[in-house]
Amino acid sequence: MKIGSSSQSRRIQRLVIVLLVALCSGLIIFQVLYCDCPPNSIPAYEFDQYVLYTWNERSDGLCFALMIQADRYRFLRRWFPKRKARCGVTELRQALAALPKNSFVLWQDSRSKGFDYPDEQAVRELIDFAKDLGIRLEVSREVE
Repeated sequence: MKIGSSSQSRRIQRLVIVLLVALCSGLIIFQVLYCDCPPNSIPAYEFDQYVLYTWNERSDGLCFALMIQADRYRFLRRWFPKRKARCGVTELRQALAALPKNSFVLWQDSRSKGFDYPDEQAVRELIDFAKDLGIRLEVSREVE
């Protein structure tokens, strides 16, 4: 009986190993195919282009986060991305003015994350302001 139970325990060990390998393989495949994560190799243009997110706060008005495109995934994945935000149209204008001439800024929204644009007139004024600085500020509306 001892010989039979040893053989049975080896089968169970093999089955456990096969299941663990299959589980790990499945997790890796899922991560590669379905994860909305940045690629391991970040293209060079993501360090030259900028992303702007805005939202309205009751007390401070328009708040924003301006970053290089390569940092947008990390920013959106934070627990509290709006913490330590800069607020005010004047602050936003100063941040845009600090960018190098001929910069490209993609102004994105993400209503699911609470990011939105100010009214159309404010958007137009900021785009014109950026254009006067030699900065291309482009609005990219989220598809709903």
